[in-house]
Amino acid sequence: ERRARPEGPSRKRQRGATSEDRSSDSAPALMEGDRKSVSQTMIYQKAVTRIALRERYMQPAERIRTSSCRSFLRAQTTIEDFVKSYYTLYGLTPTDFLKSFPLLMYVETTIYELDELNEEQTKSGHSHPPKDFETLWNALIDVLVSHGLFEAKVIKELQKGRKYWAGEREICAQLRIGTSGAKWDMDYAIKTSEDKSFDYRLLHRLLCQLEKKEYNEDLFQMMFYNEHLVDIADDLYDYETDVERNSFNILRCYVRQYRSKAPLHLAERISHFEKKYFESLEKLPKELQERHLKREKGAMAESGARNWVFPPLILDEDEYRDNLGNDR
Repeated sequence: ERRARPEGPSRKRQRGATSEDRSSDSAPALMEGDRKSVSQTMIYQKAVTRIALRERYMQPAERIRTSSCRSFLRAQTTIEDFVKSYYTLYGLTPTDFLKSFPLLMYVETTIYELDELNEEQTKSGHSHPPKDFETLWNALIDVLVSHGLFEAKVIKELQKGRKYWAGEREICAQLRIGTSGAKWDMDYAIKTSEDKSFDYRLLHRLLCQLEKKEYNEDLFQMMFYNEHLVDIADDLYDYETDVERNSFNILRCYVRQYRSKAPLHLAERISHFEKKYFESLEKLPKELQERHLKREKGAMAESGARNWVFPPLILDEDEYRDNLGNDR
């Protein structure tokens, strides 16, 4: 399950115009020079074809309903944290965010709707893609293309999101089976966990484009380490709930691999990423460091988060879920 993270450790375009206000041949030129692979080119070309067909039949992607009230409410927490944590890095204010609010909120609510569909699959232990996934996914891509935001690194983050959801389904299906008769690849589980906050990195790329800010890859790298540490903290906090719901959780994966020694191995990974985080932070200009650390200090004060706390391990998940059912 992708969740909004709790408070803790946490372009050159025409604003206000919709795809219906622009000609269908304006988007392709924005991608020239950004196509890094055959797969990215194919994704883009398919989107251009769909947009042309949508306009021909007067069914633009922007009219496709891609979110529910639930996904909107879940996205609100993420967007609030994103504005506090990322807009301040660029010296931007909430007023600046309001100019981009509709598009960023659309992206995040659509991602959460896709996440809701994926969760339905993991709960039942299914590894195949959910129904309606492609419809929502294609609508999201077509909207980004129509707004001239679909460049190579945005595509890369979207691909990581798709890989994350596929990994989530496969890994949760294996965890549901338990230790008997299930293949297991710990490296795959770790790689999947690193893609969990792809939406923050996607929003960050879009922020830079919308506000005409150059990509600072050192900043992106530092925030990746920070985001992954936050994801681990989320997973520790939500461990019991994720076992109950059969949601992706990195501690579940470590328990599957290392049993009672899982906390020791996960603590090593945390220490490794904390080291990488502080090293990458030191590479940034002092002003950026200060802005980031000020936000981190405020977030930790709001949440009361200070130390890493490991919950009691659940070595037999089936028994745990059965006991929960008996208690209700």
